[in-house]
Amino acid sequence: MIRSNIRNSSFIYCIEYRGEGRWILLNRAYKPLGVTSREWYDYDDPQYNFYSDEITKIVIDKLINVKTNGEKEEVHYFDDGIRFSFYLYDDGTSPAVSKENMDVYLKKLGIILNLNMYPVTEGVPNFVHTIKMKEEKLRNPTPKLTAADKKRLIKEAIATGNFDNLY
Repeated sequence: MIRSNIRNSSFIYCIEYRGEGRWILLNRAYKPLGVTSREWYDYDDPQYNFYSDEITKIVIDKLINVKTNGEKEEVHYFDDGIRFSFYLYDDGTSPAVSKENMDVYLKKLGIILNLNMYPVTEGVPNFVHTIKMKEEKLRNPTPKLTAADKKRLIKEAIATGNFDNLY
């Protein structure tokens, strides 16, 4: 039981983009990494968020292409067309199930741990201002875009790695 609780609270299960350049790492209980309580947590609370200018299409592709049993993970998009999440494993590919799954998880973890991450509580890096301007245009475009159009534009930007073409 203790081993499961440590894994469920301390293993990165999901990386979620919160908008405005902010990311959060979530555990299997959908709580900020390391949290074991059942309390509700605000994913936008700065103490749990970080900025990264290195999580790009290339990095997401690397994570997606590290597969278990030939399964391909997906990026999950929220209806606002801005936020999205990526899961490092699911119930069928849990690192607790097999050595192969653990090896795949550790490869993905190695990719993530090599990224530059800046705690939100330490101030806003310069690159974030550009991201905020671009996202504001997505939220309030002229002419009005539907949620489906926003989602399509974000998918295209991630696929091409070129966010400048959105605006």
